Amino acid sequence: MASDPSTTDVTVIGIGSPHGDDQAGWAVIDRLRELPARRLRVRKVQNPIEMIDDLRASSRVYVVDSATGLDLPVERLVVADPQVRRRITTERHRLTHDFGVKDALDLAESLGRPTDQIVLWLIRGERFDAMSTIRNETVSGVDHCVAMIRAELALLLVQHD
Repeated sequence: MASDPSTTDVTVIGIGSPHGDDQAGWAVIDRLRELPARRLRVRKVQNPIEMIDDLRASSRVYVVDSATGLDLPVERLVVADPQVRRRITTERHRLTHDFGVKDALDLAESLGRPTDQIVLWLIRGERFDAMSTIRNETVSGVDHCVAMIRAELALLLVQHD
């Protein structure tokens, strides 16, 4: 794994907390840490505002978080897509963060940080009770998300070698 973020092509940020299904983003990071890849950085954060400095460090940034109200177990959203941008702006998925992903994107843009390279991976969650365990259905979503990200990373990182 790259230790110098200035040379990182892809950063994967898992947003989470120890509260039920909100552990999904962190669980994805735990599984991706096993990947032997140069130019890949993985990081856990508890609040989306913590990802702002990472936005300049990589040509692609994956942000993984859990949310309610999703039609599918895992949704992949490209932030640069105008329809996705409108959806992020108008839909309020229930998250456990006081400062949400949309707020972090708005702040990043106001600070001149790039956001078009962000791919948002949302994993459906339903239970966010304090210190509860992650549900089996959400773990299945984590597994699916990890498989999708691994496949995408394999293509991205091979293309740039």
